[in-house]
Amino acid sequence: MGAQMTEEQQIAATWMQGPLLVLAGPGTGKTRTLIARIEHLLSSGVNPRRILCTTFNKRAADQIKERLFATIGETASSINIGTFHATALGIVRSIGASVGVSGDFKLWVNELERRKLVEQLIGEARSEDPTLTLLRGADDEFVGRALEFIDGMREALVDPDDASLRAFELNDAEQLTFSEIYARYTQALEKEEKIDFPRLMQLACSALKTDVAHQGV
Repeated sequence: MGAQMTEEQQIAATWMQGPLLVLAGPGTGKTRTLIARIEHLLSSGVNPRRILCTTFNKRAADQIKERLFATIGETASSINIGTFHATALGIVRSIGASVGVSGDFKLWVNELERRKLVEQLIGEARSEDPTLTLLRGADDEFVGRALEFIDGMREALVDPDDASLRAFELNDAEQLTFSEIYARYTQALEKEEKIDFPRLMQLACSALKTDVAHQGV
């Protein structure tokens, strides 16, 4: 390992003193370092099933799997390697019941349909609550900003009630309006037992937090 890696890569691969943040750009040997780190953990006696390796895209995950199979053999099949979304999906399918997720939920990835739903919910809210004055002139750009707000709150692990509270504290009329749409969007997906990608990550984090609390870790 040492002859093929820089000093910084070796430090990242063998660090065992707690969390470590490594910032690296394209072409700097991130994959090689990750593989070396996994090998180091295994040689240190870490159970392969307790190792989690996540990537942003499937190609990177597949590449890591292939290279690990070539170096450590069948042990690689016991290591959790996948994209963030695939990992989150596995978590929700296995322990999602702890946060109220039905076992037969549908993963919803159609971006056009998501946008149409937000547009529909804006129309319903406009009809039901005349006090939401910002909705009167809602256009395509407004719909896009509403969906961006929803996804941003999801990624920040903020639920609709907390989003509304934040907006109230900021005295931000647009965010208050978006929070109302966010609440309606969440209710619509729960009714249809649908989960989109941002919600998938949110639920996975909530399920892990609940599971750890139940185990008293």
